[in-house]
Amino acid sequence: MREGYERANTEQWRMVRSVMFMVASPYLKNKMSITDFFPLPGDPTLEEIKSMKEAEAERMKVDMQKKFDEYFSKGYLNKKVILA
Repeated sequence: MREGYERANTEQWRMVRSVMFMVASPYLKNKMSITDFFPLPGDPTLEEIKSMKEAEAERMKVDMQKKFDEYFSKGYLNKKVILA
């Protein structure tokens, strides 16, 4: 029950942060991300974001390779495509 409350509370704070950022962003001297403007507990760190992007890129590469293999086996492609 507590997890549900915390999740709802976090979502409310994220909405508040979004509105605050949209209102304040035209007046900011330096460009900044919303997480730099108003950090919340549970926001991913830069290292976590980088590792998520790398994992997502690898997953997409595997999925694309499967699609290319499927297209090749169906005769849609003349050459077998191998992603580096």
